[in-house]
Amino acid sequence: MVTSHESRQLAAAVDKAFATIQFTPTGTILSCNQNFSDLMGYGVAEIKGKHHSIFVSEQAAASEEYQCFWERLQQGEFIEAQYKRLRKDGRYVWLQASYVPITDEEGRTEIVIKIATDITARKNADLEVEARMAAIERAMAVIEFTPEGKILTANRNFLDVMGYELSEIQGKHHRIFVKETERESEDYSKFWPSLAEGAIHRGLFERVSKSGKAVDLEATYQRVVDEAGVVQKVVKFAYDVSAQKQ
Repeated sequence: MVTSHESRQLAAAVDKAFATIQFTPTGTILSCNQNFSDLMGYGVAEIKGKHHSIFVSEQAAASEEYQCFWERLQQGEFIEAQYKRLRKDGRYVWLQASYVPITDEEGRTEIVIKIATDITARKNADLEVEARMAAIERAMAVIEFTPEGKILTANRNFLDVMGYELSEIQGKHHRIFVKETERESEDYSKFWPSLAEGAIHRGLFERVSKSGKAVDLEATYQRVVDEAGVVQKVVKFAYDVSAQKQ
């Protein structure tokens, strides 16, 4: 059984480590700790009695999703996610947050406590990576393989260059794109094992399309590893340079 002293210690630890704020069941602000005040740029007196909607855009506040959000909390539902919130100075921050309804004996929500951490830097880095990958997807032919060379997926650019639909190649081996003389060569037999061992293959590769036409690709085969250094897949990024070579 947790004693009152232990409860106070736990509450103090949470207050020290996280940004916290309390609301009525309908979203009116009751109080917040110093971490939340510092994070959002408001003094406690500035926001007490105002609605949570001051932290979201006008469009978001007027949305059906936002209304549903508070209805769920009023019904006692615990909600946890990443949220984009608006500071006093107009800048946005990203929060990893939990909204915790505190209910009475009959299950009615009395207050809602929000416990949050600032993940803005990590989120912005993730969004930058996503934007770069989207740009690569638009500009390059991309295909992914297992470490052994079986096809996992490919983007539209790759499929158009090689003349296939994804369903025709998924699960098949990379060798379907390789000339028969190369498939039987010693170099090709070492190609996939060397990737698994850490080699990066880049350069000009002659490949064969579905129609049998030769396609020249300026390509890089790059392995993707997990935290333990185990190869999870191999990604090929390529440009069709057939016209330039001719």
